[in-house]
Amino acid sequence: MRDRLKLEVDYKEYLDSDIENRLDGYYIGQQRIMTFDQKKIMKRYAEYVIDGKKDVRLLEVGYGLGVFAEEAEDIGTEEHVIIECHPIICTIAREKYANQKHIKVFQGFWQNFNSEKCYNAIFYDSTVIGEDIDAVDELLQFIEFARTNLLTEDGVMSFWYRGNKIDARILDFLQKKMIKFQIVLCEIDKVHYLIIKLNG
Repeated sequence: MRDRLKLEVDYKEYLDSDIENRLDGYYIGQQRIMTFDQKKIMKRYAEYVIDGKKDVRLLEVGYGLGVFAEEAEDIGTEEHVIIECHPIICTIAREKYANQKHIKVFQGFWQNFNSEKCYNAIFYDSTVIGEDIDAVDELLQFIEFARTNLLTEDGVMSFWYRGNKIDARILDFLQKKMIKFQIVLCEIDKVHYLIIKLNG
């Protein structure tokens, strides 16, 4: 897992860049953080992660444009913690939810996040940057970290996934770790998405 120094080096240009709206989505520097088609699927992710719970304690890793957060709050949460590394996005999130005391924004990386609490709903959609860093490997590191430190036994976790076929490395990891999971295929505007739902 990357340490604080490595993260700061890898993300320096990203953290120093502004948000830009382009034809195919939103960018920070050269990194695309959200495509327009992602907006519609986020409602489904929120529904599956919250999973009908009444006392939702949600941990969201990567705020982006706040679409998932909006959908989750439309359903309702008791506690909602957002981890976001980009300072401009953190400011946007804090200003938007300034009057909602149950929503907290942690500025930093999930690797540096320490919590005495556990959460019964977790959603991961983090921008992964680094020449020698593989996005799937970092996702699997987060899943392992979250299951050990952050997710309740009855909790549900999911993550943004583009494509309609599960990556073999993810499937192999889940099976080896004996993690209970469900795969849901969703179609929105004739585009197929996989929602992978993990149980604590």
